[in-house]
Amino acid sequence: MASVTKSYNMEDDVTVEMELDIDDENTVDMEVDIEEISLETPENPIINFDFISDETTRTMIETAYNAVNQLELWDYMQSHQGSFMFSGNRNVDRIYNRIEELGYTGHSGASFGITLQTIKFIADHGFQAFRHDYLN
Repeated sequence: MASVTKSYNMEDDVTVEMELDIDDENTVDMEVDIEEISLETPENPIINFDFISDETTRTMIETAYNAVNQLELWDYMQSHQGSFMFSGNRNVDRIYNRIEELGYTGHSGASFGITLQTIKFIADHGFQAFRHDYLN
């Protein structure tokens, strides 16, 4: 009997392992194992806002989070003091524009300011603290 095992790393962090057994009568037995690999670590959690039941609120926070993350402005968020609504800061403008690029175009000045204060809380205290406070 012969046996061959081959692993393939696919897109989206999926590993496919195939094992092929051929017996003396040339009968083939094939086993396929698909394993999803999680990149989550305590230092780099996978962020999921599904616990926010209101779709508009969830979309506002998700797009702002993704904008700050893509623009690598976490240090700026931690150091920012005061209002985001009337800041006139270039980084705030960049975040606003990226949020719109990500598909959310419904912010008022107030909703934008409150949303960025939420993201500042996440920058200062971490996602798990935000999730805990939101749910309690």
